[in-house]
Amino acid sequence: MSKITITKPYIQILLEDGTIGTLSFTQLFITAGIMLAVMLALYVLMGVGLMTMAKRREMKNSYLAFIPFARYYLVGKLIGKSRLFGKPIKNIGVLAVVTSACTFGLMAIYYIASYLPIILAVFQGATVVIESTVEGTFYSGFSFSSEAIKKAFNITISVSSILHTILDLVNFFVMLEIYSELFKKYAPERYFLFAFIAILTGCGGIIVFALRNKKAIDYNEYIKERFMKMRGDYLNTSRPNPPDDPFREFAKKGDYDPGDPFQEFSNSKPKEETQTVNVESETTTKEEHEEKTDEKPVEDNKEKTEEKPVEENKDDKKE
Repeated sequence: MSKITITKPYIQILLEDGTIGTLSFTQLFITAGIMLAVMLALYVLMGVGLMTMAKRREMKNSYLAFIPFARYYLVGKLIGKSRLFGKPIKNIGVLAVVTSACTFGLMAIYYIASYLPIILAVFQGATVVIESTVEGTFYSGFSFSSEAIKKAFNITISVSSILHTILDLVNFFVMLEIYSELFKKYAPERYFLFAFIAILTGCGGIIVFALRNKKAIDYNEYIKERFMKMRGDYLNTSRPNPPDDPFREFAKKGDYDPGDPFQEFSNSKPKEETQTVNVESETTTKEEHEEKTDEKPVEDNKEKTEEKPVEENKDDKKE
């Protein structure tokens, strides 16, 4: 349980552990002024960055960079076509204008309805006590003029809180797409990191201002060139050949060719059997050839021996 007591010109805060803190209105205004100055500086940096990007690409209406919410329309023109939840969008900046304006409006309604009666009561001299418990937040020290007004304020707070939560979630994804697509054109190496930093910390103005003078690129062409470069570097790099086996000469035949491990399940004969069959066929053909060559001289000799006596008989008759 925490308790806040607001009495002009001090705010007293009582925490659960019993710690008491006191803040004066002067300190509160100084703190709020510093925060507003930082937000204004980031806003101006974002405007200068977007205007410079638009002028470098010769776009019209670059002054939109300094107009609240309308600046996202200019960002959409810088991005071009994009996709959100898988659907193509011609200018996502228009959607960003609507979601950001509605989110800001609902947030303003919620805070005004929640704290305006307290502020008015304090400046009128009342002491307001705000107690936060498990059951909820309770206010005391001020009252509404009628129950109808009180009920209207409570309904406004509840409805604006629910709608703001839903729209804020949608706006988060829209802004993530906006910053991602923008940084893809100006910082493709770290676009996702920059987009998250811009959304979570609100420092998108610093990043945009730092990238304002860079040339816009096509992200798809960038990825294609990077892939081709990596592929070329891989193909051009000389890779050492694997070392030879120093015991290759002592290896038996077939050590480096284990054969088909599924040979027993196939119908074809293994290599060794086919080799032996081929060797046997070659040996048989050689033996047959040798037998034929041996038979031919024998037949020739027989013919010669048979012819010689005939010739001798002829010679005897002549005598």
